Amino acid sequence: LEEQQTLEEAISVATAAMQQGAVTLEPTESESGC
Repeated sequence: LEEQQTLEEAISVATAAMQQGAVTLEPTESESGC
């Protein structure tokens, strides 16, 4: 259970970092995409 929890935590952190990086990398593209 501990391993699974740690894995989920790592995944959530990585996902948040990826999303943040993508938004920070090219925010204009996302806006114009809408």
